[in-house]
Amino acid sequence: MPALYYAAAEGKTGEELRDALASIIRPHRSISYSWAPFHRLDEDPANPSNVILIYSGFSVPKLPNNTHWNREHLWPRSRGLGSSGTAFEDLFNLVPCDADINNARANLAFGHPSPADPGYRPAGHYVNAPLVSKDDFVWLPPEFDRGFIARALFYMDLRYNGVGSEPNLSLVDDPPASTPWGSVMGNRGALLEWNRAHRPAASEIRRNQLIYTVFQNNRNPFIDYPDLVDAVFTYDLYLAPGTWRVAHFSFAELDDPAISAWDADPDGDGRPNLFEYAFGLNPREPGPDSPVEIRLEHGKVFVTFRKVRDAAVFGLFYTMEASSDLLEWRAVAVQTESKVADGAYHIWKVVSFPASGTQFVRVRVDMATD
Repeated sequence: MPALYYAAAEGKTGEELRDALASIIRPHRSISYSWAPFHRLDEDPANPSNVILIYSGFSVPKLPNNTHWNREHLWPRSRGLGSSGTAFEDLFNLVPCDADINNARANLAFGHPSPADPGYRPAGHYVNAPLVSKDDFVWLPPEFDRGFIARALFYMDLRYNGVGSEPNLSLVDDPPASTPWGSVMGNRGALLEWNRAHRPAASEIRRNQLIYTVFQNNRNPFIDYPDLVDAVFTYDLYLAPGTWRVAHFSFAELDDPAISAWDADPDGDGRPNLFEYAFGLNPREPGPDSPVEIRLEHGKVFVTFRKVRDAAVFGLFYTMEASSDLLEWRAVAVQTESKVADGAYHIWKVVSFPASGTQFVRVRVDMATD
């Protein structure tokens, strides 16, 4: 991974991080709107005469141009992109697409369609993109395209911020469904979710490298370091897992799973990074004996610990368990007695554990990963 490319952003957070990354990727070569780049960027590794199409994964012949496919702007032209200039030509936003599917998507935002919407079309409706569904407001691509699309749109938001004559693009949670569309696109919440759930595939990493070395000479930081999406786009909302990792690890360390992976233990205290994140600890400093306080009051067991705010949004789940022999553990129902704001965390107290004889209590933390 190109840690040196992002050296100017090292150690920064929030708006400073965003500004530094934007400055790093802004100077790039504009490639005229043509067909040739996609012959390399989206080449089918199993058949070099073909390209792979967005929304279907179908492999179709490269030539003749504009016969089997055309070019899809993931951030649509009508949503602030325009029909000429650097943003219009940016290869991170352009992909081969079946022409009929391109027309069907039009300028819909990305998200999860509602079956109750009159314009709902379930998966299987489009022969040339059988895994796509949509309604009158949003377009849901197949799972294998979701992370790629999310990182492309986060790149566009970061790269095009109104400098000079360039557009000022913004991702929002609820983009307008009809004119005036302005320069906004979405849905931001779904894209955040997709970036976390679907990490870059080898084809996306290869594409990023080719755009950098052969075509535009800039990179998409969210492909190199998907955690940066959280760090840039959720910094003021909650301590998302990517924000935490970027705050505690350098770019070079993010490249090294022995240091930054969730099961790594960089400070050697026997607690993996997931444990440190879940309980509000510092992975670079050995922590206290236990971040979980357990006490008995008035016949009730109280368990107190710091819990990541909005944890379930990130696929982070806390389970209270009890055992009488330390061998068999069972989940126990909990009653929340109080929840007190504490910066990026909440204090969570639970009571009313079943008790008969000796009882052991623990908190288990699990994170859903791709």
